[in-house]
Amino acid sequence: AREITEEFDLYWNSKFSIPYEDFIPWYKPRWVRPERASQKTVAEQFRKIDLGQLEPNSMQQQFIANFNELRANNA
Repeated sequence: AREITEEFDLYWNSKFSIPYEDFIPWYKPRWVRPERASQKTVAEQFRKIDLGQLEPNSMQQQFIANFNELRANNA
């Protein structure tokens, strides 16, 4: 524990350390996350869009048929 305290003091008292009052104005814009849409908000926006009924294309239909056949045969 003493080694940790000594290392902390070494950095804290370094001539390269910046006083708290000078550091915070520089650091705060980097620390505060910008407001952005949450996943929930994005999902709600998609629910509002009328996409109609989606239909599988021919390749997807063939896959579904083959998959259901495999399931029926317990493969």
